[in-house]
Amino acid sequence: MSYDVLVFDPDLVSDDDFPDWWEKNPLVEWEDDPAAMIPGLQSLYHELRRYFPALNGPDAVDDATLRARPGMEEYVVDYEFGPRHMYICVGWRRVRDFLGRLYEAAPLSRGSRSPLSPTGGGAEGLHMGEKDPTGMNVDFPHDSAVL
Repeated sequence: MSYDVLVFDPDLVSDDDFPDWWEKNPLVEWEDDPAAMIPGLQSLYHELRRYFPALNGPDAVDDATLRARPGMEEYVVDYEFGPRHMYICVGWRRVRDFLGRLYEAAPLSRGSRSPLSPTGGGAEGLHMGEKDPTGMNVDFPHDSAVL
């Protein structure tokens, strides 16, 4: 199982419109090459990849590297790219580490939308549609759990 995160260009859809957009517009433009993305998302990907190597695409970590670095496989992440989004699947063992790096790499401001935490989460939970008005949205789809 994995924890899935969608990071996207804020001009793709507004926070208010995201839930309807997510249901009606499945992401069909997938690439294994990060060059398919806008420059801001490419920069974010390259920063994340420093700590969470790619499972696929041109930057995929090779088997020899995995054998030479025991435990590294826990950090390998599945990245999929579109022109204005990046879909990321992280193994559950490294979700907290990954989200910490994501929050460091993509400047965010906490949104006021309802948290997706199964316990109600309150302000301390992660919120759907977190957004920096000058940067990228980071969204946690309805089927994702919140830590």
